[in-house]
Amino acid sequence: MERLIAGETGARSLGSSSGPDGESSNAAALAALSIGSAAALLHPIDFDEHAGWLRVGRGPYTLLANFSQRDVHVPLEATAELVLTTHHATLEPGYVVLPALSGALLR
Repeated sequence: MERLIAGETGARSLGSSSGPDGESSNAAALAALSIGSAAALLHPIDFDEHAGWLRVGRGPYTLLANFSQRDVHVPLEATAELVLTTHHATLEPGYVVLPALSGALLR
């Protein structure tokens, strides 16, 4: 596993459909990723090129991606809850299990 630190590079809208309150909770979570603060200018980036996963921290959120053709166990450094997933992901003690070619947003 390797770790990088990335600086603020800007934001763009991800778009979504509206819910009854004018914004879906998933859209709100994704929008929160695009809103930076002075304290969050540096974001940890971890990856395992051999296993095929990527983890990016942004404030209280963590974005996970599995680029592999197999399920992967992505290590977690703290407790987390699943906010949004592209496929069924599983939380295990110290890990998130992501299916092949999938992603997840954690808080």
